[in-house]
Amino acid sequence: MIKFEGELLEKMSEFDHEIWKTAKTEEGYHNPSHCPFKNKGQWCRKCNPMFVPYNLLPDDIKELNRIRWRNIHTILNKLGLEIVQKEGEKHVDIAERTKQVTKLYPYSVDKHGGEADSGLL
Repeated sequence: MIKFEGELLEKMSEFDHEIWKTAKTEEGYHNPSHCPFKNKGQWCRKCNPMFVPYNLLPDDIKELNRIRWRNIHTILNKLGLEIVQKEGEKHVDIAERTKQVTKLYPYSVDKHGGEADSGLL
């Protein structure tokens, strides 16, 4: 059984952040430094200061991602499920997996017109 802790927890948290960034980028969200309105002294509604690589996130924001993955592990255990690692697959290319996953599970808009949130960050 795989337990989300240490390096694996950090990789999963980074993976989660990269999936979020990829999906939001496709919706037009960006870092405030790339905002078309930045020269006017304001941010637009698509600005988000968390649009940075995972390693540059503040520790409290990284912890939100870690909590998410710890909770997933707890939920799966309560359901009698576990995650096992495929034999021979020890290293994951996060950038490549992000592309694969966002194609399979894109963020979507719910029937009420609001964004269906699929993650903390």
